[in-house]
Amino acid sequence: MKEKVFNSKSEIEVTGLRNALAEAGIDSFTVDKKDSSYAGAFGAIQIFVEKGNKEKAEEVIKKYFED
Repeated sequence: MKEKVFNSKSEIEVTGLRNALAEAGIDSFTVDKKDSSYAGAFGAIQIFVEKGNKEKAEEVIKKYFED
C-alpha cells in the first residue's frame, strides 16, 4: 500500500526530495494533481512511498528542510 508523505506546487522541491529519498534507499513516485490549464495555480505534486517506509521518509523530508 502507498502512503502520501508530501505535496508541493514546486517541481524543483519535489525533485530534490525524491533524490534525498532515493539516497536513503526509499523508492517513491509522484502524482501530479496540478491543473495545467492554470499554470500551477491549482493542485500540487504529491510524493508517495510504501507504507512500511513512511516514517523513515518523513524523517528524510524533515532533515531535507533543516539543512
